[in-house]
Amino acid sequence: MFSSIVLVVLFIGILIIFHEFGHLIAAKLSRIPVEVFSVGFGPVILKKKFGETEYRLSAIPLGGFIKMVGEEEKAGPAPAQPVPAPSGGYMDKPLGVKVAVIAAGPLSNLLLGFLILLVLYAAFGLPYTAPVISPDARSAAFAVGLRPGDMVVAVDGRVVPSFDDFDARMQENAGRQVSVSVLRDGQRLDVPITVPLAYVDTLVPPVVGNLLAGGPASATDLQPGDTIIAVAGTPVTTWTGFTEIVRRQTGGSYELSWRHAGAVHVDTLRDSLTTDAETGARINLAGVQVSTDWYIAPRVAAVVGNVRKGGPAGKAGMRPGDSIIEFAGLPVREWTDFTEAVYARGGETVPITWQRGAETMRAKVAVTKEGDQLMGQQAGAIGISARVPHRKLSFPMAVGEAASKVGTVTVQTYVVLYKAVTIKNFAKKALGGPIMVARIAYEGANWGWDYFLLLFAILSINLFVVNLLPVPVLDGGRIVLDCIAGIRRRNLNEKELSWAAGIGWVMIGALAVFTIFNDILRLIRK
Repeated sequence: MFSSIVLVVLFIGILIIFHEFGHLIAAKLSRIPVEVFSVGFGPVILKKKFGETEYRLSAIPLGGFIKMVGEEEKAGPAPAQPVPAPSGGYMDKPLGVKVAVIAAGPLSNLLLGFLILLVLYAAFGLPYTAPVISPDARSAAFAVGLRPGDMVVAVDGRVVPSFDDFDARMQENAGRQVSVSVLRDGQRLDVPITVPLAYVDTLVPPVVGNLLAGGPASATDLQPGDTIIAVAGTPVTTWTGFTEIVRRQTGGSYELSWRHAGAVHVDTLRDSLTTDAETGARINLAGVQVSTDWYIAPRVAAVVGNVRKGGPAGKAGMRPGDSIIEFAGLPVREWTDFTEAVYARGGETVPITWQRGAETMRAKVAVTKEGDQLMGQQAGAIGISARVPHRKLSFPMAVGEAASKVGTVTVQTYVVLYKAVTIKNFAKKALGGPIMVARIAYEGANWGWDYFLLLFAILSINLFVVNLLPVPVLDGGRIVLDCIAGIRRRNLNEKELSWAAGIGWVMIGALAVFTIFNDILRLIRK
């Protein structure tokens, strides 16, 4: 645990240092004297002067800053008695130089994220799941004509090198007919299939997968495979619509309608209120899991990849490379068998059997409950992930994959921020402060180096996006103010800068209080 905490502190420190170092290098290259380079705020713990710059380590590790000569120079009407100002300072520089110096900090975080991803992809390669169809008889593959062990080679003539690529082709063609080329028993076959609409996330149908024992729905005649058609008199056509309406029911009971074997059934469900671990809101649960039978699943062996330090599996003595053969008395043929059994047993203590070499090992594990957004409820977990083979990449390919991942994470971060502003209660679920960052980093450290470095890269890219938001006191706000000054052809005066800074600090302060309070609530509920 101590080593993980040290790793988290170093992780946050590196993010800050890299950011401020970007400003420092850009300022010095632009011949702007830098008086102070500080990692952290508040009381100074250590300081050392090299040349014109004093380097500090301060007590509050929630950021950092550099102080450039002329950065706080007062502007506006000239004083009665001119006061000589330092030449070559920040305010003396052209707009382009100012923008470059300020943008260098966030861009350094973007570069750091890219470099970490590049090292990951160059050293470990890219996670690779072969495009081989799962033997699960419930998979939609059977309904559309695919068979266990089929190796997909192309979709509508486009080569499919991995299962991720196959998934992407399915999503692109949801609801349409495509020709899937497979290798079966040594022969190439072209199988025409109609892609399930559920491949679009928002169109997952409200079909029942499993009923949780003791849940409200278990007291009815609802069965796996039934299609839910209405909740409290409101028609539903997607799983998302079903969960949203159920969560709002707080009147004691509500009516549920579903279709079974062509006939419509109606029954009354009692409320089962709980506190949403993410948003803190009181929500209702029906005790129903979504069916994934529409999904064409890959064949993934039930072999352990990573084991979380301190998790139930880790405490039981499981290690990477172990093959799971039985869980809760149920045989495990592949990874989906295992995950389904674990998901349904949150809060229980159950037996697990695994193979390590020629040795068969047994233990009991206490299954924890963790949030699962697809199921809309708490799901079981024991702190292990599947072993996924990695495909080696050449250096040019690693560069391309790292750049692509940077672009994807950047866009996703902007989308999350937009939803946080436009969708009610989304911010409570999606936004976190320093406690959440530290917790994510700590959890990542417990999952292993590859997972930790991936989180490190993503958070560094997040920092790039957030720092460029047009909020005064952030780098993006500073750039906006400098651009306004450039358009006006005069620097903002002290009063204008003070007003802008005040607004910025109020916004940042309110966000800090919100996110830290949110973080504390998450910890309490956890």
